[in-house]
Amino acid sequence: MVLLEKNDPHHLTKIFQDSYDTKIIIAKPNFKDFREFMAILRMASETDLVKRMFLCGPFASLNAHDILTEFPFVDGIVTSNQERVFKSLVSTDAIPNIPGFISLKSQGMVLQVPKLSLEEISYPARDIEAEERLGFVNLEFSRGCSYGCSFCHIPLANGNVVDFRSPIKVVNEIESLVQMGKSLFIFNDSC
Repeated sequence: MVLLEKNDPHHLTKIFQDSYDTKIIIAKPNFKDFREFMAILRMASETDLVKRMFLCGPFASLNAHDILTEFPFVDGIVTSNQERVFKSLVSTDAIPNIPGFISLKSQGMVLQVPKLSLEEISYPARDIEAEERLGFVNLEFSRGCSYGCSFCHIPLANGNVVDFRSPIKVVNEIESLVQMGKSLFIFNDSC
């Protein structure tokens, strides 16, 4: 959103210029750009550019009921196990019954099934990072937080649960990233 000029009528063209044939949007709005974000998604839903639309992230998860009520063009909200859910969403037209939480507008229900641990998730695809000339890369050692700070959304979205990847897996991923030419590792963990 920050790369798009305000009130530019060509937003959709810019967003979809490198899109794939699946015609599925998986978007992560936040509280700062939510209204503008949803206006662009509404425009997209009114074209043949998009077949299905899903939201993810803490803001969407915490406001799932209100978002699905106010924006009926949103097909669902992925609230956890994003990697497994996203893969299923792009590989089938059906709403899959897979580990994770997804709020479904179309069926008026919230599907709740067991959550995957970080240990069960494979390493992320790094094809984009391999093409970049940058020396830094983002990675993840843990998800969640054991504290309950009143100003933070993490405990609200995930409870006070922390999930860790094994240090061996993290080091193995770093070693593969070094081979790719990366030298600065940014951990995007809550803690």
